[in-house]
Amino acid sequence: MRTATLRIKKKYYDAIKKGIKKEEYRADSPYYQNLFKNKVDIIKLHYQSGEHLLVKVKGIKKIKAPRWLIAAGMLEKIHLTEHIFRIRLAEILT
Repeated sequence: MRTATLRIKKKYYDAIKKGIKKEEYRADSPYYQNLFKNKVDIIKLHYQSGEHLLVKVKGIKKIKAPRWLIAAGMLEKIHLTEHIFRIRLAEILT
């Protein structure tokens, strides 16, 4: 099993922990292209504290950045024509 570690904002960490947020998004940058080029089974999510979540991954797919995501201010640095990685989250392991 391959694990990738991602740092996220606390409000998104809490939403994932509560089961409200089922997807995470990352820019289509060289860093994430390299991180996701091989299958990732588990995502380790953390924010500044030592607390973390291990979350099983349903799938990771490169998609065109949805307008609603940009309109919501969640992807301020990503333009409409750019692509992002959508990470679909399954159950929380820890």
